[in-house]
Order: sequence, then C-alpha cells, then structure tokens
Amino acid sequence: EWNTNISEGRGTSAPFELIGAPFINGAALADRMNAKAAGRNFYRGLLYAQASKHAGRRCEGVHIHLTDTKAYDTIRTGTALLYAIREYSPNDFALRQPEDEKALLPINRLTGSDVLAHDWPDFDALMERWENEAKAFDERAAFARMYE
Repeated sequence: EWNTNISEGRGTSAPFELIGAPFINGAALADRMNAKAAGRNFYRGLLYAQASKHAGRRCEGVHIHLTDTKAYDTIRTGTALLYAIREYSPNDFALRQPEDEKALLPINRLTGSDVLAHDWPDFDALMERWENEAKAFDERAAFARMYE
C-alpha cells in the first residue's frame, strides 16, 4: 500500500495492476508512464473497487501490463506513478496521515525516509540516491548471505 489516497486496485479483479482514483485522467497518465521506463506497458483503466479506498466509486487510472519481468523495476515504476499523479492532480493527491499525531507518516515507514513527505526532490536524483543506498546495504549485508 502506498499510503496515499490512490487505490492500488484492492477489491478488483486485478489488485496492484489497476491503479486509480476518481480524480485521475487515465489516458494522460498512461501516456506519461509509457514514455518513462522499460518492462511494462500502461493502458487507461477503469476500476470499481469493492473494498478499500474509493470502494463503490468509479475510478480512472492505469492498468499495468508487464512485458519483461527482468527489465521491470517495481520501486522506480511505483515512485514514478506517484510523481506523475501528484504533478497532474496536486490539489487532489494526498498522503495518508497517521492515526497518532506523534507517529511517522505511513509513507515515511514505507520508504524509510521523510523525503516524500516534504520536498519531493528531482525524481532521477531520488532514484540514484535510493539505488546507492540499496547497493551500500547489499555490500554491508553480504557477509550474512549463505546463498547467492
């Protein structure tokens, strides 16, 4: 779960493949996302979730179709979707707030930082930062792996 007001398709026949909200223009979002990365195609999608966010409401968005699982980057694609939706719908897009005001924002727990809760840095710079952090973690954790 992204911890936003965007439905990840829960309660539909294609959870995590259909992404949408009542305020999204699916055709524009699909066009933008198809220009960005390899390993998948985006199509305009309609969803009527029966559970979770926007249950019972008509939501427009995108249907993700994987074309190459080796080239597909889940983190990059999900984050690019958030950036695109936020850019197209800045007045409608929202991060879910914690139930306890002293708790971390849910997106902070998901990403391991507060970067998307505040400044939304340049997308490519953020992806490079996260890739470097993941590589550094992999190097530190290598001693604990028995099999590779």
